Amino acid sequence: MLALPFSIVYNAAMKPEEAKDRKTGDLTHEKAPDGKRPARNQKVGERGEKTASRYLERCGYRIVERNFRCRSGEIDIVAVKEPDDAEDGRALPTVVFVEVKARNNLSYGVPSLAVTAEKQRHLLKAARLYAKRFGLENVPCRYDVIEILFLDGRTYLRHTRNAFS
Repeated sequence: MLALPFSIVYNAAMKPEEAKDRKTGDLTHEKAPDGKRPARNQKVGERGEKTASRYLERCGYRIVERNFRCRSGEIDIVAVKEPDDAEDGRALPTVVFVEVKARNNLSYGVPSLAVTAEKQRHLLKAARLYAKRFGLENVPCRYDVIEILFLDGRTYLRHTRNAFS
């Protein structure tokens, strides 16, 4: 058995077409709108973002936006987490900017290794632009990383909160 640095914490209910992909290992059977096949890693990334979104929703997050693009880069998921105990009514929700890294093998190491210092800088710039555009400068925010491995028909997921600042 392969020893992973994290355990299985998520087992998504797969749609029939996703289950077929999982059995055959073929993630590239769909064609893009231009008629060309998308790159294999792009399909793995899209599948990872869908899996991460479902996971976050099940954990009580509200997905506000996916794939926000600006001149500084891209934010995979923007989510909102309401405070767990807002008895006094003054607690603000937290805006969570999520970077998703998905892989279907470990040939390049665990997915979080791809969140380099440069990638973090781009995400921070994009998040600042997002906050400014939507008037969220004074709202608490954090930066999370969700790494996903699709191996041997199983989904492995690790959610690192406050991964960087």
